[in-house]
Amino acid sequence: MGGLCAAINEKIYFFKFKNEMTEKELSSNSDWLLVENEKDDLEILQINFEKLEKNLVEEKEKAVKLEKKSVFLENELKEMNKKIEKINFDNESKFKEIEQNFQKLIEENKKEPEKTTVKAEPQQTQELFTPVSKPQQIITLGDLSFKQDPNDPQKWIITNDGVGSSNIKTHQKTMQVAVNFVGIRNKWKEIEYSKCCDNKCINTNKPVGNCVTGNGFVNIIDDENIEYINCLEGKDGKNVSAYVYAEKTFKKPQNCFKNSLLYYFEIKCKFEGELNNDGKYMSIGLKNSSTNKSIRFSAKYERVFNEKNESFKLDNTSWNSNDIFGCGLVCPPANKLDEYPYVFFIKNGKQIGKAVLLKENFKSYKPYVRLESCSIEANFGNDLDSKPFNYDISKHEIHKEFY
Repeated sequence: MGGLCAAINEKIYFFKFKNEMTEKELSSNSDWLLVENEKDDLEILQINFEKLEKNLVEEKEKAVKLEKKSVFLENELKEMNKKIEKINFDNESKFKEIEQNFQKLIEENKKEPEKTTVKAEPQQTQELFTPVSKPQQIITLGDLSFKQDPNDPQKWIITNDGVGSSNIKTHQKTMQVAVNFVGIRNKWKEIEYSKCCDNKCINTNKPVGNCVTGNGFVNIIDDENIEYINCLEGKDGKNVSAYVYAEKTFKKPQNCFKNSLLYYFEIKCKFEGELNNDGKYMSIGLKNSSTNKSIRFSAKYERVFNEKNESFKLDNTSWNSNDIFGCGLVCPPANKLDEYPYVFFIKNGKQIGKAVLLKENFKSYKPYVRLESCSIEANFGNDLDSKPFNYDISKHEIHKEFY
């Protein structure tokens, strides 16, 4: 038994020793694996850190570029604001100068003229004392001239090219109207882009006559009247449409003060032949003097055409003999940088359709008509006291809707 116990104890000791050795080996291997894992994690962290550092540098560079761009744009904006302020200041100064001149002239007008004594025999006194009219006061601004109405010191007249006029009622210190009408003494002058026949029997230099082939064509009777002579019945002739242009243009002002400027003219239609509009044509509009393109209203087709020849249909716009059509051009003040000139059309005193916006730069537009079997009488505003417009230009409001 003693030997058996000894053998058993020896076996137990052997297994304990072997177990301890196994645990030590396992512990050593575990530590090595842990170190290897930590090393891998450290390398990954190092790589990620380098990437983040690189991204940070790139973001800083982007931020510097954005800051430079922001500073540049801010400086550009400041320069633009300075230019706008200068333009506004210049126009404000011009307007103040006009106001001061108006006020000065009004005050001078209030003063009594000095009396002049003339020695004469009693019977000659009546002949020697004759009324002397006071000289007109004139102010010039760019293309426009102002002169005082001799009959009403509170009225001023705007003239263009030295002819034509428009009465502008003002207060003593400030002009209260939003739109000023510019009157031009105008007349029908040119027959262009059309001919009665190959012989050109009727033309600008010979505006009155009959076509030798019997064709119907226009005659410029006087400054305001155009008569259309229909073709002869029973002949081989035909009615030919004709373009007739006014002598003077509507010029874009180089120096426009605070109020918008309005150019306007009207025509009254008269059908030739049958009273219906069959076979008849009438269009009214303005031709760009630089491009020869036109903005017009066609009564026959009931459409407004812009300079690109795009058309816009109007609803319920019939055309009858004795209808009065008008065409106007409005130019905004120079300090209104966000506003553009526009063209509008009138029928029997009321606006038809929307206005046509003029975003392209221009120098002037010329009034014109195109006629076939239709005569017209124009009103260019040469004498508004005796022959006012059918359209009340004093109530014209700046348009907000455009094609």
